[in-house]
Amino acid sequence: MQIHRTGNRQSEQNHLWGIVLAGGEGKRLEQYIRTRFGTAIPKQYCSFHGTRSMLSHTLSRAELLIPRDHIFVTIQHDHLDFAEASLCNVPPRNIAIQPMNRETGVGILHALLHIYHEDPQAIVTIFPSDHFILEERRFMEYVADGVTFIKKNKNRLLVLGIEPDQLESDYGWIKPGDRFSNVRGTMINRVTSFYEKPTTPLVMQMYENKFWLWNTMVLVSSVDVMIGRFCRLMPEVVVPILTLQEHFYSPEEYEKTKAVYDKLPSVNFSFSILEKTVEELAVLRVKNVYWSDWGSAQRIEKDIAFLDECTKEEYFFAW
Repeated sequence: MQIHRTGNRQSEQNHLWGIVLAGGEGKRLEQYIRTRFGTAIPKQYCSFHGTRSMLSHTLSRAELLIPRDHIFVTIQHDHLDFAEASLCNVPPRNIAIQPMNRETGVGILHALLHIYHEDPQAIVTIFPSDHFILEERRFMEYVADGVTFIKKNKNRLLVLGIEPDQLESDYGWIKPGDRFSNVRGTMINRVTSFYEKPTTPLVMQMYENKFWLWNTMVLVSSVDVMIGRFCRLMPEVVVPILTLQEHFYSPEEYEKTKAVYDKLPSVNFSFSILEKTVEELAVLRVKNVYWSDWGSAQRIEKDIAFLDECTKEEYFFAW
């Protein structure tokens, strides 16, 4: 497999890049959003509280650490009209347009190859665009700690984990092992087990155990190591996507991408990569941050009710 190296925009000082995942369809919330907004809009483009969309919040959060021109956004072609307002400050070159949704695995790989094309030495952070985080500055300090760790442990993929406060079978669950490192007092551990969306009986055991963490899907790794995992575990997906490199930023890029995507399977990153590379993972324990994956109407309503009563100035963005 040949991966092109160009380094068009790499900087001697800054090899930190970000990927914001905004290609989901939000089927689980479709009826709730239709009722609330009068039309079906993927949740990452909705403004549930205040005036800014979930995607806009995620981009602003990422920019606390990463330069704007180092942040790639993956979106679906059918969502361009929805996404326009949120992407007004994103360089067009940094928008990876997917012809159709092929799940998180394909979306991440597509963006990784764009970044590798620009900077083979990149350290990459990955952010889902549909998560609610209250203490955003504090959260991004943890991400910065993860970047520091990966700079010294480039063979690892680091996941940010949140301490559970309830039973939740829609999340991934991570069991930390031995302490791996300590960055500014932040605990980073090896991973002994990872389950994506486990069964309810298993969730009950893990929650009672008190040691497990929720997977936020906020990840940090070096670009070459992450691509290497894809090459090892799913070459049947990597090989066709690699053919797109010679068309990056060309007039025919979208049509070539569509031809490839038409034949690709959907790939869930957590099931296909994280669960299968547990021995190579590290987990950073996030404390004193409220995090929620807004995948259900109940979670959204609960958090909006809290925001309506919230006046704390420590919350950086006016949700």
